[in-house]
Amino acid sequence: MEKNQTSLKNKLKYLYNLKHKNIVKKMIKIKKKNSKYIEKILLKKVEKLYYKPIYQVNVLATHNNTHVSIMNYKTHYVLAKASAGSTGFKRLTKSTPYAAYRTTLKVIKKARKKGVVNTVIKIKGVSRSKKRILRVLKKNFRVLFLIDNNNYSHNGCKLKKKT
Repeated sequence: MEKNQTSLKNKLKYLYNLKHKNIVKKMIKIKKKNSKYIEKILLKKVEKLYYKPIYQVNVLATHNNTHVSIMNYKTHYVLAKASAGSTGFKRLTKSTPYAAYRTTLKVIKKARKKGVVNTVIKIKGVSRSKKRILRVLKKNFRVLFLIDNNNYSHNGCKLKKKT
């Protein structure tokens, strides 16, 4: 009995880290009211959240175009991908935030059909459309964590004086 309680506590701590606080609080209230029967229900609810697969959303937002792809986090199998050019935008309109919004919606529709819920977002590049893309992804998926890689070029470190 003690082993089950410790594993339950570990799962609840894990869920707190994943920002499922409101769900975990409800489960704890249920546990306090009654005994063993409700504890079993609690374990089942936690496992459903705990064992859902995680997917990775890769976003490349450059000055000229935006690319968005969703793939499985473990196997790196691509489920859906799109770019501003593939959605029908041409020339300067590819770099607008609206074009980025439309591409993410296109990818989200494909991913929703395949059951994507938990995501890790990796954003790369410098563009004005990054905020718009993030907003759309946060509305549609449960974001576990976010990684932002910016490659700013800066001529390197300052050299030492030659004496």
